[in-house]
Amino acid sequence: MCSPMLRALWQQFDSLLLIGGVLYRSFYNESAIVTHYQLVLPSEMKVSFLNLIHSDAAGRLIYAMCMQHVIRRAWGIDLIGPFPPSYGYTYKFTAICLFSKYGICVPIRNKEASTVARVIVDYIFLTHGPCFHILSDLGPEFQAELVSEIFKIFDVKRLKTSGYRP
Repeated sequence: MCSPMLRALWQQFDSLLLIGGVLYRSFYNESAIVTHYQLVLPSEMKVSFLNLIHSDAAGRLIYAMCMQHVIRRAWGIDLIGPFPPSYGYTYKFTAICLFSKYGICVPIRNKEASTVARVIVDYIFLTHGPCFHILSDLGPEFQAELVSEIFKIFDVKRLKTSGYRP
């Protein structure tokens, strides 16, 4: 067994680079060219680093700006159900920010693409702002042309998981 951090780094192995004994994560554009490097902090340094950033007089302002950026990074979405009807609702739309673990759960009456698209727009994009990435399974409600068009309009890249692999 290994730690979640080690597992995450192993999954990103191809994007990791050691420069002068310091670990960096590479980010690439669509042409597979490195756009920038991100320092990978050791776990024992993360708390002191965040304290250092937020300890000045503008700490609250920096935190507010940082959170807006973090929240926009990526969301994982899925549907659960059907459940026994309650006021006509039989499914639940769930979304979670993959960074902060902030979750949203919205009861819905059906799992049609129009219903799912409306929930994504109302409860994620209009409430928290459009994100850069959305991770979903291969459910037909997420693959529909309507949802794809909304992602295109909001410039959201869709990431897909394999079906029936929660």
